[in-house]
Amino acid sequence: MAKAESAASEAVTRGFQKTVDALAYVVAARDPYSAGHEARVAELAVSIGEAMAHHRPHREGLGKDFALEEIRQGAGAPYGPEVVKACLRLEKNGKLAI
Repeated sequence: MAKAESAASEAVTRGFQKTVDALAYVVAARDPYSAGHEARVAELAVSIGEAMAHHRPHREGLGKDFALEEIRQGAGAPYGPEVVKACLRLEKNGKLAI
């Protein structure tokens, strides 16, 4: 059972990383000047997403619904409105992996 949970957790992490990478690529293509910064922000976003979604010894994972609500509530500040729209569009199309 632990192996299956570990494999599932790794799959979620890889999917989330790919989603963040894709969003960073789109933004970088629009503004290459800030591409390095966005890559670092993407790495941080993956770490935060993992911390929110996955179980920890001291608490249960908050899950995908919590993360999506956090994104919705943060539209405008601290999250850019276009990024929020893109993220929610990916979720609606079943392509967001958190």
